[in-house]
Amino acid sequence: MLADEGAPAVREQFVVTTTLTPYDVAVLALIQLHLSQELKVPLRCILVLVSGTLTPQRFKGMFDKQILYEPGQEPLLPVLSSVVRCLMEHGPTDKDTAVLKLLKTLKQIQLFEHIVLLIRHLKGLNITRGSYLGQYIDNCSTVTSVSTFDDRNALMDNLKHFYQNFIDCADDILLGKLSQFQCSIPIWNNDQVHDNLGEDKEMIDIFKGLTQGLKKDLNSAGTIMVSQDHLQNILNAELQRLIEDEAPNPFETERLNKLIDNLSLQDLAVFPTVHMLNYLHFVQEHRYQDALDSLHSYYDYMLAKNSQADFHISLLSLGLFHLKFNDKEAPVSAFLEAFKIARDNRDVKTLNLIHLAILKYIEEHPRESVSLQDKVNKVIGNLKKHSGNNSVLIFEGAYQAETLIALGENSDVVHILECAFQFLTIALQQDQSKRWSRESFAFCCKMWDVIGYQSVTKVYRQFYDEDPLDLQIDNALKTRDLGEMKLLLPILELPTLKYEQQMKLQLVEIRYILETGSLSQAMEKVCEYIDECTSPVRDNRWIFEFEVAECEVLIKGGVGSRSLPLLAKMIERSRINGNPLQSSRCLVLLSEVLFQLGKFEETFSLLRKNLNSLLQFEEVKLKAAKLFAEVHEKLIGS
Repeated sequence: MLADEGAPAVREQFVVTTTLTPYDVAVLALIQLHLSQELKVPLRCILVLVSGTLTPQRFKGMFDKQILYEPGQEPLLPVLSSVVRCLMEHGPTDKDTAVLKLLKTLKQIQLFEHIVLLIRHLKGLNITRGSYLGQYIDNCSTVTSVSTFDDRNALMDNLKHFYQNFIDCADDILLGKLSQFQCSIPIWNNDQVHDNLGEDKEMIDIFKGLTQGLKKDLNSAGTIMVSQDHLQNILNAELQRLIEDEAPNPFETERLNKLIDNLSLQDLAVFPTVHMLNYLHFVQEHRYQDALDSLHSYYDYMLAKNSQADFHISLLSLGLFHLKFNDKEAPVSAFLEAFKIARDNRDVKTLNLIHLAILKYIEEHPRESVSLQDKVNKVIGNLKKHSGNNSVLIFEGAYQAETLIALGENSDVVHILECAFQFLTIALQQDQSKRWSRESFAFCCKMWDVIGYQSVTKVYRQFYDEDPLDLQIDNALKTRDLGEMKLLLPILELPTLKYEQQMKLQLVEIRYILETGSLSQAMEKVCEYIDECTSPVRDNRWIFEFEVAECEVLIKGGVGSRSLPLLAKMIERSRINGNPLQSSRCLVLLSEVLFQLGKFEETFSLLRKNLNSLLQFEEVKLKAAKLFAEVHEKLIGS
């Protein structure tokens, strides 16, 4: 029933207008068919068709969690095939009849007076003015009443192209059904309309001929009209799709690209969102200079509107731009400058947004953010202090940041869980975009993984797609397969690695050397990475991981007794922070040392007394069970 995908593409040109468009006429006709009970169009279908043409909200993109367009409700392109596709996806049960009635109705609209009568009839039905339909019909009525003679001629000419472009690409089955289908709209009478025109029709035709060339861009074959609000909604939806990293619709994307390519310089001044779209495309294609130029163009237009907040956001965007291209130090100066300007202007709302960006940067790049570390505790305090006067998202961000910092400091587990639950309670009560939801679940997954409860981690992993590289690294650490670990070693040199990935790959490297190389080389790597985690920023969580690796190296070398002083400190720290996973890992290491020293009874007693704790963690239960069996065999043999 849709246009034939294999049909030759019709040459299309888009033009932005402030008048009524053929898309509006098609929607109005569909509403009339529904209200006259000719069709039973579901509310969802009408909402999808209408909502994209109403005044758009401002989309803050990367810096906001708001959802402008729910999945399946994105604004449609202003072509008849999009309207028909919407009817096929969300329309009534008898979709074929619905499409045929719509096409037949559009075919019968031959005069501008037909459109006027259609709108007048809809306004007379006492539809609530504050509703979507009421707002939409009022808007159509207003632009129709102020339209000029040229606007009306352009609309009627483009309505013909709007209809004919679809028919030219339609399949033979649809055309056959359409030729035999009969439908009429009872609200107008063609004879009456023609009688009213009377002797003026000849004069109208003369004026139309005289003005034929004045609106050439609107009257040329294949031109498609789109209103300003409709276009802004379409651009916002595409921006949201790119930021959310959702799969594009090839059919819609091709036409959207044509629409953007046809925009004039004057249009670009009205729709600076195009520059942000170009920026995101260039970033995906790793075109550094083009992306930077588009970003500058976007904020040149935004700053021309004298929006001080946009200047702060531009600095944040510049910082994130540098991060995209792996320049991890340049964002610091951009963040500090944005922070300074917002503070001097007492712009608390933007200041809180900058706080969140700084905390996110510190989380992902702790070693490059030394100059920002002093602000961390103050930032969190400010976020909580000002959260009552601003969005609840600020409060959410403060608790998330506090949780992440507590994880890095290897703090008390109870404190970590309290902060995490406060964050999650706020996050799950809000409507969030898919990107923000994924990040929230990824955060919870990371937190439970660090604490060691894999069963809870698996629950959260169901709600987001984990990075394939993360899965590969985790599997290599779990299985200690030499082949997998060897494949991962070259990746350690990539500049695009996240901090978490880099740390895990360093553990992979140590364990690979431990199994295949010299023990002294493995110990050198351990000491090197511990030093990196100590200065310039201390990361207690990863220091513990590398200390575990140090003990494993010593045990592997047959000198496990030399790890006892370090193990004693690790056990004490685990007891203080109440981390059961770290305590269990330390106990297994201590048991291995005792076993190596031939103290089988002490090893057996230690494992038996702590068996319940050891068996609750997948990471240690296999090793503990294997060691328990070995020491039990030794005791029986003796």
